[in-house]
Amino acid sequence: MLAYTVVCTFKNETLAQEWQAWLMGEHLADVIAAGALDAEVVKMDGTPVRCEVRYHFESRDAFNRYEREHAARLRGEGLKKFPLDRGLSYVRSVGETIGRREVGATTDAPASSKGDGVTVEIVEPKSPAATVKGAKPRGGKARSATGGRRKAGGAKASTSESA
Repeated sequence: MLAYTVVCTFKNETLAQEWQAWLMGEHLADVIAAGALDAEVVKMDGTPVRCEVRYHFESRDAFNRYEREHAARLRGEGLKKFPLDRGLSYVRSVGETIGRREVGATTDAPASSKGDGVTVEIVEPKSPAATVKGAKPRGGKARSATGGRRKAGGAKASTSESA
C-alpha cells in the first residue's frame, strides 16, 4: 500500500476553514473516485495553521495511474479555487505503508498471539509488508495505545501515539 501525503500551510485560520470545507465537500471524494482507497485529514496543532491529508493507494502502480490520469486536473481545480497568492502552500510526499494497527478492528487473520490480556491479530497484507491489525483487550475494556502489547512469539511490541 502506498501513502500519499499533502501538507497545506495557511496564512490564517479563516483561509484554512474555507479550504477544509472545499476539501471535505468535494476534493476528497474526487481523489477517491480517481483511485485512492481512503483519505484522512488532520488539522495540526500549533502555528502556522496546517492540515495534513493522507491518501492510501493499493500500490505504486495505482498511485502512478492517479498521477498520470487525474492529479494535474484535480490540483488545477484546487489552485483555481485557492491560488497560492492567497497565502497557502503545499508540500507533497509519497511512501510505502509498512505497517498499520487499529484498536478494536476485527479481521479474519491467519495468525494471532495472546499476551498481557490483549489479542493481536497478524493480517497478511496485499503488499509484502506485514500489518498488525485488530488489537483487542480481553473482557471488552478499553486500553491505551501503550498498554504492554506483545508481538507474535511474545516479544514486546513497540507502540507510538503518533502513527
